[in-house]
Amino acid sequence: MQKKIILFHLFLIVCAKINAAEFEVKIISYQQIIPLGAPAYVSVEISNISGKEIAVGIQAYSGFHGEFKIQRLDGKPMKRMRHEIDYQIGIPSLKILPIYWKEIISRDAFADYEQQIGEYHIIYEISSYCGEVEEKGKRIKTWVGRISSESVTIKIIDPQGIDKEAYDYFGGCPLCNKDELLEKYPTSTYAGWALLGGKAEIPLPETALPPSFAYFYFPEPVESKMKGSRANWPRITNEYILKLEEYINKRPDSPLRDIMEYKIAYQYAKVMQYEKSKSILNKLLSESKNSRVLEYSKKFIELIDTGYFQKRIEENKRNLENEYYKKGQK
Repeated sequence: MQKKIILFHLFLIVCAKINAAEFEVKIISYQQIIPLGAPAYVSVEISNISGKEIAVGIQAYSGFHGEFKIQRLDGKPMKRMRHEIDYQIGIPSLKILPIYWKEIISRDAFADYEQQIGEYHIIYEISSYCGEVEEKGKRIKTWVGRISSESVTIKIIDPQGIDKEAYDYFGGCPLCNKDELLEKYPTSTYAGWALLGGKAEIPLPETALPPSFAYFYFPEPVESKMKGSRANWPRITNEYILKLEEYINKRPDSPLRDIMEYKIAYQYAKVMQYEKSKSILNKLLSESKNSRVLEYSKKFIELIDTGYFQKRIEENKRNLENEYYKKGQK
């Protein structure tokens, strides 16, 4: 039995070397040092770099999937709370990944593990043990192998100062009550995470569009149609911008600063204040060291300069006007 297991692992290693050129796995850590109780947020990018479509099997545990793997540098064992893998498992059994397919996964690398003070190496690994699947009566060969990202190092430290106060006050779970946290410990590291909703996701610039209800009501003015939270969306957006700006002013050393500034630019675009948005994005291009922020900021500026948002707004407006007209004809 042991011999079979060894041979199986050798088979996976050989497959990984053969198929290594088909996928690229990159990992980015948003913070290298975090206080106990804060998310160890990382972003993973998996890309099809083969120049062709790739068939993968999607089956429980043996199919194409990805997961974080964490190792303590002092060799002490990790306590795993659950075992979570990414990607769909079950039906359908076959998935064709198109040329230039890309998947971005952003989450807390320690979501499955118990956080402990220490230094860690973190990698993201994709793998598949399913060599073929049956589709419409045919046996189709699928990708088999294992490919890992390079490792990133994250150090979890004992919280200090206001972080220590917040950590102790909330019994080791400072993000369990975000509203109270922001009220009592507004300059803590945890408060920065609370303002981001506990996530360090960087939204695609293409999505920085106002909600359709905000400016497309036809033919009456916007204010006559919007009620409740819909009528308050510009105020709520501007209040959120002010909260992020206030936190940055009080914590200019925050490792979340460039993500927050990108979020501010994103929110300004949503309320159609493109010059303010562009000013922040240009600042990020000259100051940020976050590769994802740099990539998205450059793209964001291009979209503003080429009139992408105005074109999308007009397109959406025409669609909604047509929809409104059709309903009126019934």
